[in-house]
Amino acid sequence: MTILGHDYPDAWDELHSVLNTFQVNLKEVLAGGQGKTKMTGRLEVGLESKGWCQEVFETTAVIRRRSTPKAKPSQLEAASHEIDHFRAFTDGRRGIALEIEWNNKDTFFDRDLGNFQRLHTLGIISVGIIITRALPLQIKLQESFLREYSCDPIMAMDWVQNKSPALKAKIAKIADEKKRLETISRDAFAYKYGATTTHWGKLVERLDRDIGAPCPLVLIGIGAERLV
Repeated sequence: MTILGHDYPDAWDELHSVLNTFQVNLKEVLAGGQGKTKMTGRLEVGLESKGWCQEVFETTAVIRRRSTPKAKPSQLEAASHEIDHFRAFTDGRRGIALEIEWNNKDTFFDRDLGNFQRLHTLGIISVGIIITRALPLQIKLQESFLREYSCDPIMAMDWVQNKSPALKAKIAKIADEKKRLETISRDAFAYKYGATTTHWGKLVERLDRDIGAPCPLVLIGIGAERLV
């Protein structure tokens, strides 16, 4: 935060203005669906309107080979680093990289932090930013799934119909309707926002292993108060 506040006050104001109006709509959460959610889309549009746009960096390393007389003198090793939201500056300051990990597989954190590390080492960025779900929101979402699915048998059974035969068979064996709906609600939450998805706890696990170091990081957790 010190780097953003001191060296990038303009970028911090832009980010602050976008995040200030961001809300998590429960109906959109429950609706699910593939690809980017409407919520993430709104956040991305807000950032892009401020100049935080997708950028792809291609890096090439020259590797010299001297082990045998027949070896080529050199070969090229290329790597690509895609950043969803990169804020560039024309006044000599390094850029800022930002990734939104609302609901991906948690291994995306490894990708993001690895990209931040390499781009910082190369002098391209000064700081990396990750936006994800905070723990209080994770808990609130789980409570919401239990409440909504337990009160709406039609929505619960509609969810089951699109799932695997094994899951359908497991649900069908539960005779008590209340227990059946509770099981569906837990499965629906785990399927969409479970332990192996991108949320604060999984991000902290990476930080404890120093993944991404020494790139300075700003980590933003969307709290439960944003759920409407």
